[in-house]
Amino acid sequence: MPLECAHHSGMVANLDSICRKIDQVNKILDIKFEAVQEALKVAKSEMDRRLDGMNHLYSQLNEQRAENRDVIGILSNDVVALKMALAEIKPRVTALEKGTNYREGTKQWSDHIVTVIIAMGVMLIAHYVFKF
Repeated sequence: MPLECAHHSGMVANLDSICRKIDQVNKILDIKFEAVQEALKVAKSEMDRRLDGMNHLYSQLNEQRAENRDVIGILSNDVVALKMALAEIKPRVTALEKGTNYREGTKQWSDHIVTVIIAMGVMLIAHYVFKF
């Protein structure tokens, strides 16, 4: 043991206690650093797992979109064909409707005219038969 000076003996004790405290703080910091590293490993593995799940979902969505694109293409072709057929048929239907409406309108008048003629014929026959 070195010779102790009466003036500096307290300083050596203080230095020893400071060194012990620094060692304790270093141990605590090492433990905390290891805990942070472990937490980062767990977080990274969890993030990788979620990312894999999202990539799987994304690939499924892309496959569905490709399938739907084919179906939509087929349906849109059918819709275009139906619209073209409707455009061709619509003028014909309109003409038929106009003709039917005209015939229905004239049919009512022709019914009235026939009724009036029959009534007049009956009146004439009654007039000649009964001599009013």
